[in-house]
Amino acid sequence: MKHPPVCAAIAVFIVSFAEVPPLAQAPSSTSHPSLAGTWAPSIPEASDRRYDVGLTMIPGQGRLTIEQSATRLTVTITIPDDKLEPLLAINGRFYPTAIYYLSETRTGGYGAGGAPEITRPTWLGNQLVVPNPWPQFTHPTTQTYSLDRDKLAIETRVDMGAGRVNDITERFDKVR
Repeated sequence: MKHPPVCAAIAVFIVSFAEVPPLAQAPSSTSHPSLAGTWAPSIPEASDRRYDVGLTMIPGQGRLTIEQSATRLTVTITIPDDKLEPLLAINGRFYPTAIYYLSETRTGGYGAGGAPEITRPTWLGNQLVVPNPWPQFTHPTTQTYSLDRDKLAIETRVDMGAGRVNDITERFDKVR
């Protein structure tokens, strides 16, 4: 049975205004939290104490600036002159910027051997794990970047050898 032209026109009109779900698309790349911004230590006095004994690279009045893209993370540390001069006198140099290539890691299915050792910056869920993040570190170090509500959390684990490990978690407030 043929429909009269008016019925066909009404059917086209109804279909064109009906909510039609979009066609299935290939899944997009995994999204990760944005760590981008300028960050200041949440408790400047505590950061100064840790800086003075070499447990952090960022003193209380220092800043951490992060730029982030899908494949790169650029971390720049700004240190006030009164804290930078003694550091330069001891080490002779300071590397203020590190640029990391970001990659995904495989999740699950590692078998009896467990997960492989992370040897380059890698997203593990919502955490960015960076092995040996700065050239001036003399011991094997891993930093893990994540967001804790509205604060940036950086967990630093330093293997001091002979079974000794330093674990420090620093929190930063976004200032820009």
